[in-house]
Amino acid sequence: MTASDGLDPAIVAAIIAAIVAVVTTILAAPLRIWAESIVAGRRLKVEYEYEQRKELANIIAVHHGRLLAACESWHYRLSNLYVNEEKGWLSSPGGYYFLTTCFRFLAVCSLARSFERRAFFIDARIAQERDLEFLNYIRAFFWVVTDPALFAEVDYDETESTDHFFADQLRWICDSFCPREDTCLTFKEFEALSAQPQDPFKDVSAFFHGLNSREERLRWDRIVCFHLLVMAFLNSVGYQTQSSSDEDFRFVVGKVRHPQILSNLTIWLPRLGLEDQAEAKRILEAHVSINLASVTPSSGKT
Repeated sequence: MTASDGLDPAIVAAIIAAIVAVVTTILAAPLRIWAESIVAGRRLKVEYEYEQRKELANIIAVHHGRLLAACESWHYRLSNLYVNEEKGWLSSPGGYYFLTTCFRFLAVCSLARSFERRAFFIDARIAQERDLEFLNYIRAFFWVVTDPALFAEVDYDETESTDHFFADQLRWICDSFCPREDTCLTFKEFEALSAQPQDPFKDVSAFFHGLNSREERLRWDRIVCFHLLVMAFLNSVGYQTQSSSDEDFRFVVGKVRHPQILSNLTIWLPRLGLEDQAEAKRILEAHVSINLASVTPSSGKT
């Protein structure tokens, strides 16, 4: 189209500009929408990750202090048990030592259960490394107390909860010990309930009754493995005064009666998300150290 066609050049220019504007708008709209959707999606992703990390951090903050205290108490009780085991204090149901052992065990498990209950809907894939360690240890606590896989390749009937707890069974017991999200039983309340005909903790009492390292049962090794994870947890997220040395780990590793059970624990560390966790590695290192010591010939004079 030219001016010779009888149209005013200004009109021609205006028509061309309008056509260009329409075409540009049509082409630009999808690009603009695409760009805006990317920006909006990225913003939602960042907001989601921030909220998830914030929520997990808040849940950890609520449980951190109480769980550390419970784990420290359990650690001291097991350390005491190794020294006084032969006195048979766990053979006296209703006695102070017996009841406080059950109470301390339940305090750790129930706080772990409380954490699990609140963190169930948290997306752990985007957790900060430190928070993920906390989360993985909580899962490891439940695994080591409930999973028959700890006894793999050892003769054990996993259909009966003799030397382990069924997971749902333990959760129900823990929910009875911490009936409200932020409140657990005091020792006096626990003691009173334990004396009732409908004792909700009778399975825990049965588990610990007569526990000792000389019996043929496997429960002793399960409790020692639990202790090792608690020690690593305290080293990882606890205070300096709660930490255990390499020698401490070797001492406790030496309390495991069946080497296969200890091997099963170390095999499962990667599956529990603890393969690269520095303090959990102490368990494996202590295991290796004990094994080497058992096969190294003595260099002493004969």
